[in-house]
Amino acid sequence: MRYDVGASSSASVTIESEDSVIAPTPVVSVTAADANANETGDRGLFTISRAGDSDSDLEVQFAIAGSANNGVDYQAVSLSATIAAGESSVDVAVNAISDSLSEGSETVVFTLVDTSLYDLGAETSATVTIADTSQAADTSEPVVSVEAVDAIAREPNDDALFVVSRTGSLDKSLRVRLSATGDALNGRDYDWVPKNVTIAAGESRLEVPVRVRDDDEAEADETIVLSVVKNRRYEIGTSSSATVTIEDSSSASRSSASLAVISNMAPRAPLAAQSTAQVSDSVRQAGEFRRCASQ
Repeated sequence: MRYDVGASSSASVTIESEDSVIAPTPVVSVTAADANANETGDRGLFTISRAGDSDSDLEVQFAIAGSANNGVDYQAVSLSATIAAGESSVDVAVNAISDSLSEGSETVVFTLVDTSLYDLGAETSATVTIADTSQAADTSEPVVSVEAVDAIAREPNDDALFVVSRTGSLDKSLRVRLSATGDALNGRDYDWVPKNVTIAAGESRLEVPVRVRDDDEAEADETIVLSVVKNRRYEIGTSSSATVTIEDSSSASRSSASLAVISNMAPRAPLAAQSTAQVSDSVRQAGEFRRCASQ
């Protein structure tokens, strides 16, 4: 049988390799999974996500801005992160660095950068806030004062006591300059009181004892005036100086002895003022003296 060939006399089938299939471009977005961090160990967290093909690794690039400084206020973060093959997201942590500065809260802003490897989704930027835990810390200068909690010392061994105190932060030790004046001599009438003392870290006060030195000199009571000397490390409180008095035990004993000597040297009462018995006894003793003399 004979036939005629129609207009569509041939056809073809194309067999496509799997390697030639073009996957759709992934869509990338970023969110702040934990938008709050602080300097005591509470970290913030960004999450970068992708939608679409996840068969291969995907490197996502981003820019970092905000008032917090990368590598200074938080541990350094690189400007890219990789979503591993088979994964739909990757986390980027913000670990705040603790310091003693009062800075207020600071921000870290992540913004995705568009590349040929992906398209940007609706959420291209996110923010983490770092709370400053040092805000409530006392950053003012400490205030130093001195007082005499035992203001009387007595020879030979009754000591007195000054107390140097401070207000404000106790985090660090504080060196305080002192001046000891008065008519008692430092290192002679009492053991040497240093010109510099240190209040230890964690302590608000320091005792400065006055240990008197006994001597045989009769002298008036003497004073020690301890004053806080101005310094850039601290302010001086309203009680900037205090006084201790050293009472001289030798002056009291010598006064008693002097009174006894004066009493013995006092003139006797005239004969007329003496009693009859005293006069008769004197006459009797005189008569016996004369009889003995005539023998």
